Amino acid sequence: MKNIKSDNPRISEGIILALSSAGAYLFAFFYERGFASIFKIPTSLITIDLTTVLIFGVIFIGVILLISPFINLLLSLTVGKIHPSIQKAAIPIIFIFIVLLIQIILFGFSNWKNWFFLLVYFVAFSFLQFVFPLITQRGKKYADKLEAQNNADMQHVDIPALMQRKFGNDSLLIVLVFIFGMVTALSAGAAEATKQEEFLVTNTTPELVVLRIYGDNLICVPFNRATGEIEQSFSIIKNTGETGLVLRLEKLGQLHLPTALPTVIATATPLPIETLTPTISAP
Repeated sequence: MKNIKSDNPRISEGIILALSSAGAYLFAFFYERGFASIFKIPTSLITIDLTTVLIFGVIFIGVILLISPFINLLLSLTVGKIHPSIQKAAIPIIFIFIVLLIQIILFGFSNWKNWFFLLVYFVAFSFLQFVFPLITQRGKKYADKLEAQNNADMQHVDIPALMQRKFGNDSLLIVLVFIFGMVTALSAGAAEATKQEEFLVTNTTPELVVLRIYGDNLICVPFNRATGEIEQSFSIIKNTGETGLVLRLEKLGQLHLPTALPTVIATATPLPIETLTPTISAP
């Protein structure tokens, strides 16, 4: 790794635009994947339309513009004032802490199981970064201990450091932004599915609840009003332009899969109303 030359190529506006478009689509997919994971909707049923991609593109740009001033402020307060070894050890911890904080905000304390593993990882990683050098590096100042531990770690394969030296800081930053965006989008989608209480209900017999709408496909499942449990047997109702199907918007509370999950049965067999166009009516 010592023979790798450091270069920091400039990223053209065209590449930035292409990465932004790819990022918007990727974040939209991960959001839908997070939502689908709660109800065990097969990934093969997920479709991403242009409107969703545009929405996530705007959100992504807005978030970047929102957090940029805070990042610049943090850098101005720390660069040159904190020992480089401490800065290097703190950066990944700050990144993990931000992701953890976002997950806590999205899921809340009542759904702690969704972020507990990340909390354990954050504590363990913080210990390795700041406490472990105190044990392994003796007879030195604290900052020197961190630097010595970092030099020892550099003897092993370090993918982030390799990327930073090979492609420059800009490439590493882009990778971190994409990872951050994917994790946040996945968590946001799962949080929406966990907290959602209002659903569209069909006027069919039996009644079906619409979990998600992908293009012309309504992903529906039978459900139990009393327990809030849904069956893991999917019906796909096609919306092709005719009339007759009525969808009622009802507050059903938080829906969930049964505790003992049955074998997954995903069927695309059309119902008799599969070619009907839904119209939403107030409950």
